[in-house]
Amino acid sequence: MKNLLLSTSVVILTAVGANAQTTETNLTGMPSYMAGDMQISADQMIGKRVYIGREGAVAVDETMLIGGVTDVSDDWDDMGEVGDVLVSEDGQFNSVVIDAGGFLGMGERHVQVSLDSLQFVHDNDTDGEYYILYTGDRATVEGYDPYDSAMAEGAGLRPFDRGAMDMDMRAGRDTFAAAEVNTLTAADLTGARVYGSNDDWVGEVGRLVLAEDGQVTHVVVDVGGWLGMGERPVALGFDQVDMRRANGDGPVMVYVDFTEEELENLPQWAE
Repeated sequence: MKNLLLSTSVVILTAVGANAQTTETNLTGMPSYMAGDMQISADQMIGKRVYIGREGAVAVDETMLIGGVTDVSDDWDDMGEVGDVLVSEDGQFNSVVIDAGGFLGMGERHVQVSLDSLQFVHDNDTDGEYYILYTGDRATVEGYDPYDSAMAEGAGLRPFDRGAMDMDMRAGRDTFAAAEVNTLTAADLTGARVYGSNDDWVGEVGRLVLAEDGQVTHVVVDVGGWLGMGERPVALGFDQVDMRRANGDGPVMVYVDFTEEELENLPQWAE
C-alpha cells in the first residue's frame, strides 16, 4: 500500500487468527474490533478495501498471519469496500456492510458480512496498516441477500455512521484537543472523518500525498457519495487541515474551513 507514515512511533499491529478476535468498546466510546494486539476502530475501518480469493477461498496460513504481507497477492480480487459498520444495542462491533456490486457484476449491491468471515493481515510496508481478507468464496458472496437496513434494525443492529455511537463529534473542533502530529501515522489519518466549517461531516481522508523528502504536502479528502459510491477526491494542503483527537488517544477527526459544497467545487485530485 502507498499509505505512508507521518511517524513510526506506534506499536506495529499484528494479525492473528479469527479465534482470537473479539469486539469491545474502547475508552472513547468508539466500537472497535480486537484481533489479538490489533485494535480496529469502527470509524477507521469504513472505506477499507476487502479482498477475496480469485479461485475459491483465500488461503490464510500461519505464515501470513504472523509475518504479514507486503502487497496485494495476485491470487486476490478486490471484492469492494467497507461501506458501514453495524453495531449492536450495547455498542458492540457486530458486522460490516460491503459494497460488492462491481465485483459481482450486478450494479450497486451491498451485503452484510460477519466479522468471523474476515481476516486482518498486517501490511509490512506500512506500520499500523492492514489488509482485510474475506475468507469465503465468490459463490458464498453471490448467495448473500442484499443488505436490508430494516431487517438489521429489527435484529437490534444499527449503522455506526447514523447511530448514537457517532459520539457527536460534530460538537465542534474546540471540544477536542489538537492531535500531536508527530505521533500520528497514515493509518490514524486514512479513513478519518472530515468535518467542514459548519461542523458537519463532509467526507473522509482517502490518502496522504508526500514530497520527495517524505514530508506530507496534501491530504486527499473523499467528498460526497454513500457507501463508497460517487465519492469525489479533492486535495487540501496539509496547512489547511486541523487534526483533533478525543481524549488524547481517541480517533482522529479532521476539520477544514470549507463547506461540503465548497469542497465538491474544488478540482478533482488525480494521482
